[in-house]
Amino acid sequence: MVQCSTIRKEEHWKQLVHVWLTFEAQQQYADLGKLKNTNWLAAIGLWTAHACSATWDPAITNNTQYQIDFMKWWTALQPEWHISGEGKILSEKVDRD
Repeated sequence: MVQCSTIRKEEHWKQLVHVWLTFEAQQQYADLGKLKNTNWLAAIGLWTAHACSATWDPAITNNTQYQIDFMKWWTALQPEWHISGEGKILSEKVDRD
């Protein structure tokens, strides 16, 4: 799904996926498992219901709400050192290992 037809042609996205896979390999795929379900997106639940199909695309009808919901979920996945006291992602910490 991270390389779906809509975005896989974007060079920055391809670079990001490559860096991510390199990082996971360096970590010997440690701590792989289920993602936290805090603020779980309906699209992720539907994707898993479709057996994590690489060809299934969610029907997103409200982009603004989806962005809000995605950031809530993404924030919940972050390590504690990456979150401010107000619950926001600290962008200056992004480059930390």
